[in-house]
Amino acid sequence: MVLVLLGALQAIAFFWTRLDQRRFPWGYPESRRPTLVGTWVGTLVTGGGARRGLLVEIRLVPVLITSRRGKVRVRGGREAKLEGEVRLCAAPGHVQGFTANGDTQDDRAASRVVLSLYPAEDVQEPGLAPSHLRGTWGGGDALDFEVDLYLRQGSAAISSTDDPDTGRPARAETKRADEATFRALCASLGR
Repeated sequence: MVLVLLGALQAIAFFWTRLDQRRFPWGYPESRRPTLVGTWVGTLVTGGGARRGLLVEIRLVPVLITSRRGKVRVRGGREAKLEGEVRLCAAPGHVQGFTANGDTQDDRAASRVVLSLYPAEDVQEPGLAPSHLRGTWGGGDALDFEVDLYLRQGSAAISSTDDPDTGRPARAETKRADEATFRALCASLGR
């Protein structure tokens, strides 16, 4: 009986995954089409000229989701399709981490992406921090972002239209890259 149940779950997972691959080919490297998922690295530049290294890792939320109670369900259409991590650095050894979730605004091409960010640790150092990323992707190896920033001071999140760093979105041009590229970028910012 257990083997039959496991076999049925595998068949369901296979079916939904194949359907998902057709609907969102940009989320599956095995689709042999350009993918939005992956690691993107570049330099974020604020309106005030501050430069930060940026790493954005994007994954497609699994098509089958297991709840804390062990129930399995299919990812719904209204739920976030994207998850990942974001890291921001101003100098070597000074990296802020964030978890991300979000969605595409056009599921077929994934040309517009919105990610909401949450600090990865309970305690964050004071300074500039991102809250949202809005990306545009043309289907290649470049992903450009507008990034909403705020100034973290203790538990306060401060932004002002008069502040060049938080008053308007920062810009970041990213390319497909890896962790080593991000570390090298952070090291170059410390010089």
